[in-house]
Amino acid sequence: MRTSSVLAAAAAGFLSLGLLASTADAAQATHGRSLVGTATCDQGQARLATTVDAAGTERGTVTLTGLGSRRWRGGLQLNPAAVLAKVDNGDNKLDGAELKAMMGPKKVYLAKHGRISASAKMRGSRSLDAAASFTGPSMDICSITLMADRGQYAVSGVMDSLAVRTGYAPAVQLAAMGEAHHRYLVTATVRTKAGVQHRTFIRRTGTVGVLEVTIRDFKGLAGFTEITASAKDLTVTDLPAETFSIAR
Repeated sequence: MRTSSVLAAAAAGFLSLGLLASTADAAQATHGRSLVGTATCDQGQARLATTVDAAGTERGTVTLTGLGSRRWRGGLQLNPAAVLAKVDNGDNKLDGAELKAMMGPKKVYLAKHGRISASAKMRGSRSLDAAASFTGPSMDICSITLMADRGQYAVSGVMDSLAVRTGYAPAVQLAAMGEAHHRYLVTATVRTKAGVQHRTFIRRTGTVGVLEVTIRDFKGLAGFTEITASAKDLTVTDLPAETFSIAR
């Protein structure tokens, strides 16, 4: 279970847009809110939904669908702020006991019709942040992380992320690890009460294979209800698209 990679990817999505702020500040802005994110996995797709009520109790549910393997091991952790703080400080030296305590118990789940789900509740959380990671028998990973702070949001998989900033200098950014020197079709859609906006780009990755697209001309980002983004390999066309979404 590559927990540190999952959290590092989410932190990278925030940091690239300057989106990572203090936990105390984040807590002040999430009461009575909800957040839903989706991410493409090695197998299928993950959907993570969290809410926090006025008393500061966070509830979350993660659902994996489209799984080919039956047996998975993993779990869901709400408000993994301690891990994120260590990633932000560049300290990845987490011992096994500490990592297990932060990420919660790793249980065995048996997929039924390609689907498994897990839920959790945390009193005194006052955060919409959550992380879930599951490992299949062939070391396939299905992971998703949600982060929110004062109009700034991110959803990530193992190494890819979608980040959104709705306040000062609003922007949407998709960052993904692709194949070196491949062409990708990148699409992004923003839904608000005023309507739907689409953007489409074709980008070629360099030697490292990093794909990063930042879009700054969406209107009314502060009022978004859902944002989706995908990256489709145009060089090897039989590969599925990587797709992410954030809804509130």
